[in-house]
Amino acid sequence: MARTDVPATDWISQMRLRIPAILVIVPLLSGCFLSDAPLITEETADYPFMRMNYEAYPSERFVYTPDGPDTTDTLILRDGVYRLTAEADRAAEILVRHVGDGLYIIQLMPGGADDPYLYFAATLDRDEMRIVLHRAEALPGDFRPGAAECEPEIACLSDIGVLADIARESIAAGERPVAWLDIFELH
Repeated sequence: MARTDVPATDWISQMRLRIPAILVIVPLLSGCFLSDAPLITEETADYPFMRMNYEAYPSERFVYTPDGPDTTDTLILRDGVYRLTAEADRAAEILVRHVGDGLYIIQLMPGGADDPYLYFAATLDRDEMRIVLHRAEALPGDFRPGAAECEPEIACLSDIGVLADIARESIAAGERPVAWLDIFELH
């Protein structure tokens, strides 16, 4: 599944420039979970919230500074896809799929025809009204069938169930979440 048409550093850099504020942390990560084809469609997606603010809060690796870039915006459910309220760009669209045990896989749509889909694993904390982002980067132990290392530190997904398993392992091991995203309105 390795991309041969564009060097990995070029297409990843181009893709990261188009990522919405909810995923501003991704350029800071060492690896990503990607696929060339969508693994979640509108027909297989779930819609757990109507409106969500995305402001990444600090975790052990990411530090929010008031004078840093604005990382807030709102995703709303519109036309079967979550979209930024401030943008019409397709790169700002996400689909979400519940994979059991309160775990969700988030799929970020590509910004351009040659860009890959980007994936994250999260849980929904209904009591605190937030999404807890658990896995956003591929680590060396994550590469396996269904999440093959297609470029250095990049996992090309062929099955979202594999990312769900990786996230469950991460949670069971007590790894800290990557970010917390406020939800304004549950569906």
